[in-house]
Amino acid sequence: MLQEVNKVMITDLVDQFCAYYENHPTKRVLYYRDKYGDNRQPNVKNSFSCNNQAIEHFKTKGWKVETRSHKGMEPPQHDKYLLWMNILKANDPRFPKAIFNGKNCKYTLISMNNTNVIERNGKFDKDKNSERNNKILPEEATHFSDAVDKRIWTEYGKTLYSYSSTYVEPRL
Repeated sequence: MLQEVNKVMITDLVDQFCAYYENHPTKRVLYYRDKYGDNRQPNVKNSFSCNNQAIEHFKTKGWKVETRSHKGMEPPQHDKYLLWMNILKANDPRFPKAIFNGKNCKYTLISMNNTNVIERNGKFDKDKNSERNNKILPEEATHFSDAVDKRIWTEYGKTLYSYSSTYVEPRL
């Protein structure tokens, strides 16, 4: 049952994406997969992971899919915070410039702005209490900021440490 619900949601999301970008000339998508989307349904034979369902549906819609993934464990929130700090300063050519579409990324921006940073054991951490707060809409909790973190870390996390001679651990 859950697999069918996931399939409908994934199909709808891919359909919405394809409709929004129908005039895009290359019909090429970079798909950032993670371990949660690669999980299969337990006790279901021949089940496809959510990632594989999405990728296959993109292909049936005529899109070329290039996958990206972060190998290994999730990086610490502290490291993701430092990466974002460098990106948002926008003064270091080693890091990308981040521009958000305020109209179409409304909830991503709300989620990022609503995400509190706390200090634990001398490191930055993300306060994820909003995910358990029934008074906060799920799309305004930290979920969307987590998605952006994943995308940015997968592509640019290595840049944070590639110039170790210029990297200085901040003091709290």
